[in-house]
Amino acid sequence: MLIKEETEKQLKDLKDLLDDIQYIIDSPIWSEEEKYEKIFSENVSKKVFSLFREIGTKLDYYDPDSSCQEDYMAFYQAFQEKMNQMLK
Repeated sequence: MLIKEETEKQLKDLKDLLDDIQYIIDSPIWSEEEKYEKIFSENVSKKVFSLFREIGTKLDYYDPDSSCQEDYMAFYQAFQEKMNQMLK
């Protein structure tokens, strides 16, 4: 079934992006500002939002608008929680 295969591919892509974000967060080579810029970029967060739209849902998260670290961690935690809900 094509629809199911496409959704499975999108879920795999989302899981890969979640792993990418975890790698960025854990990396000691980038500053908090660099991590923020990498996560909130065309290649990461915009793809995440686009993939969620494609499968008919969205990612909502509270942006504390404080430090770079608090902002990207809020996004990551909401993304992780949403994935856990979807994969149950």
